[in-house]
Amino acid sequence: MNNTVIITGASAGIGKTLAYEFARHNYDLLLVARSEDKLKKLCTELNKSYGITAKFLPLDLLADNAAEKVLGFVKGSGIDVSYLINNARNG
Repeated sequence: MNNTVIITGASAGIGKTLAYEFARHNYDLLLVARSEDKLKKLCTELNKSYGITAKFLPLDLLADNAAEKVLGFVKGSGIDVSYLINNARNG
């Protein structure tokens, strides 16, 4: 995945809106949030509508070692990160 944007808090609100905006501009995405169902649905829609590659990682970023889990997923998936949109909120 080249030109990939990681968006945290991507399952709703500003994060979801930004996912659509970057997909529209042909960026691949890694979407991170707690809700696996919402992320899966959003990735399916973005992949189909924009012809990009959207992957998701269901994860509570307040959990222990969350940053390491994101990094491991990125490295394990061979993702080349262009941007990080850190939109996750506490609560």
